[in-house]
Formats: sequence, C-alpha cells, structure tokens
Amino acid sequence: MMDRRGLIVGNFDTAKYGFTMSKLSLSTPQAFEDWVEVEGMDGCLDFSEAAAGYPLYQIRRLEAVFELSEGNLASREMIITEFIRSVHGKKCTIIHPNHGGKLLKGRVQLSKDFSNLAHAQVTLTAVCQPWFLEPHRDFLELPILDRSHNRITYTNTEFLAELSSCEGGTIGDTESVTVSLVTTAASIHTYAVFRVTLEANETYYLSGRMLNKGYWRASNAPQMPDAFSPIVQTGQDGYLYIFVVRLQSYAPVNLLDIVCVPSYEAQILKNGSFPTPLLCSKNTPISVLVSVNGVSKMHHTSSPELYARSGDIPVLAFRHDTSDEESYETISFERRWLE
Repeated sequence: MMDRRGLIVGNFDTAKYGFTMSKLSLSTPQAFEDWVEVEGMDGCLDFSEAAAGYPLYQIRRLEAVFELSEGNLASREMIITEFIRSVHGKKCTIIHPNHGGKLLKGRVQLSKDFSNLAHAQVTLTAVCQPWFLEPHRDFLELPILDRSHNRITYTNTEFLAELSSCEGGTIGDTESVTVSLVTTAASIHTYAVFRVTLEANETYYLSGRMLNKGYWRASNAPQMPDAFSPIVQTGQDGYLYIFVVRLQSYAPVNLLDIVCVPSYEAQILKNGSFPTPLLCSKNTPISVLVSVNGVSKMHHTSSPELYARSGDIPVLAFRHDTSDEESYETISFERRWLE
C-alpha cells in the first residue's frame, strides 16, 4: 500500500491522522531590489546588495488543502480540533513531501472549510522563511575573548574630513558600546571616513552593528573598497580606514560596537568549514558579540539566531567574560537551502 502524502506541521502528521492532501502550493521567495535613478546616466544603479553584500529575500507562502472522510462526523471533528489546537496561529516547522530531509519554518493558520456527514475539508496557510533547513545539527565549542582585546579606541581613531563628502565624528563610550562612529550628512550614498592606527603588517578581524540605514566597509587604503571583507591587513603605516555609508537622508547613521582583534586571537570559521545557517546558543547571560561578515547579529539576547550564507566568514568568539577561568561558547549548526 502506498504511503499517504501529507505534511508534518510541528508534531502533527496529517497523513497519520487520515487527511488526504488535495492541493499543495509553495511560492518562490522574491528577492528585495533597490534601484536608484541618477540624472545624466542610462538605466539605474543597483543597490540591492549594498547593505548586506548579498541578496536578501522576502517571505514565501505555503497553502495546502486537506480532506478527511474516514470515520463519522464526531470522530472527524475531534481530529480537526486536535489539528487546530496543535498548530493554529503558531510558528512551526513544516516538513514538505517534495523536499526530503529539509524543513520550512513559518507561522501557520488553519480554517475549517466545511464538515458534514460525508467528509470535511481544512485549508492550511503558512507564511514561511525563504529557506529550507536541514533538521540535523552539529556542535562546536569555541573559545571566548574578552572585549578588552579590542584594538579600536577613541584615542587611535581619527575622522578624516578631507576624504569625506559628509560630516562625521564619534559619540560617547558606554558600558555596552566599545566605540561608535557616526555620519550626519543629509545626502544618501555619501560617506564618512575614519582612520584607525594599529600595528603595521598585521591581519585584523572587524565587527560592528549598524544603527539606522547604512553600511560600512574597511580597507588598508584611503579608497572605498569594491567589496566587503571583515578581514583587513594593515601595511607599513599600520593604518586601517573605516567607511560609514548612508542609505537614508534623515537621522545619523552609526557604526556601533566596533570590535577589531588580530586574526590570531579570533576564532574564524572560513568558507567551506561550516554549514549554513548557524544557530548560536549562549551558556551564560552575559553580553554576546557574534558577527557574520563583520556585522554583529546579536546583542543581549538569550536565544539568538545567527544566519550565514555560503561564502560568508563568521566569527564566533567575542563575549565579555567576567571570570578568570577559560570558557567556551557552544554553537549548533544547521544547513539551509534556497530551492
């Protein structure tokens, strides 16, 4: 006998409860686009990947229609009620029959279309993340660095007005912010440049969290690099340049929580040595700074999720550790796919 085709939504297996799936559709997630018209040039400039350095995708929608004809009206009503209690309105994992070994994550809604003496029909809709995830996990322990290892301070950071088409400066240090760089110009796609004096001929890893709409780049030369890299090697002069770029015409754009450590101190997982995405769990309620491609993905969060695409370079080693003993962060990995 052929197995009944269905969905597994959370812990509810529609096939085992006797549902027959008469309709199943899953939309392809659309990529976000950002096109800017510039007077005097043909076409438009494509800034779709400017902020993150890679494509970003919208949600995808799943719809399934189930029919139930086994048993009598009362027994079918009990099964439908159990289905509703189990998943309706909840964020669930969904195992799709056409994508074996992978699952979706989304918020589920159920509607009982009809229920009569002959049969019943239920429609399931879900707004899902764009990615399929592999349900298996691997684990890794990574050493933790105290944030006092940071090489960027206000004393060695200088705003370079002559290299910038907007104003810039620094704002006050706090317990949770190591260094903050801010650009205050009103025009989009202008930038402020900050020069940091570090050790000569040394490789550094940088991380920073953006406040408001903008992005940042780092280079060992006073020219904006074409692509983002969280790893920068200084030259004979020991200089490192940070470019803070505006993508909005209002409110200051800040680069917060900048962390810069020599690569030999950081735990760097390079492309090919990790599956994607990464799901990070904390062991202690202490401020965490974890980054992918130099952008911090979580702060002061008890159950954070950290995503990395193929080709990204995540660093999972920064935490303010108040103890004198050596400690580690436990990281779990899941692989994700766009299909």
